[in-house]
Amino acid sequence: MIKSDEFSMRYIRKGDREVKASNVFNAECGVTTNIKATSEIKVLFANSNTDLFSTPKPEALISRILEISTQENDLVLDFFAGSGTTCAVAHKMKRRYIGIEQMDYIETITKERLKKVIEGEQGGISKKCGFKGGGSFVYAELKEVNSGIKKQILNAKSASECLKIFNALNLNKRVLKRADNKMDEIHSEEFQNLDLNEQKRICCASLDSNEDYLNLGDIDEDAWEIDEINKKYNEIFYS
Repeated sequence: MIKSDEFSMRYIRKGDREVKASNVFNAECGVTTNIKATSEIKVLFANSNTDLFSTPKPEALISRILEISTQENDLVLDFFAGSGTTCAVAHKMKRRYIGIEQMDYIETITKERLKKVIEGEQGGISKKCGFKGGGSFVYAELKEVNSGIKKQILNAKSASECLKIFNALNLNKRVLKRADNKMDEIHSEEFQNLDLNEQKRICCASLDSNEDYLNLGDIDEDAWEIDEINKKYNEIFYS
């Protein structure tokens, strides 16, 4: 529960009575609200046409949580990086961090926000913790397998182009577990009579989602042509 001038106290039902919910953090701790966080991120991206988060978490809130639960150089994991607040705060507070995000806005918001942090932006908790910029981060993406093939299929402009992509799997050394069982269905007359969007759906559904990205255990297989630099980076990251 965060209490400030912008929010009134909430009540919860306990048996037959309504009682005040206890304050975990309040304004006395310096914790701000989503309204403040929204204004902060708008300042960061003032010259951008990027669609921004409507309810980002305030840096002061994450700072308080990390202050209580971590020390300098501890490793912070945010499995849903979102707008990058946790990573930004961890960076400013001299914590190591890993941020993971599956949505495309990681390119336009999360990554770009961390660049601004390194450049020394003075929003959020920067002034409070005396952060002037500096440091670095590594940005990496998972190696696509079936995920990349699905994108090609979805971008196909015709049924023949869609089938050409799918048929090429027969010539590929990749292990595409479910695709082999669907080849006869996809070459049937019934399939040919479907509209393009339905054909794309069936082709994509035929590719095993467990094979969307390359597993670490397969990195040394020659078929993937992974260079030694990427192999070494993965070894360091997972060690």
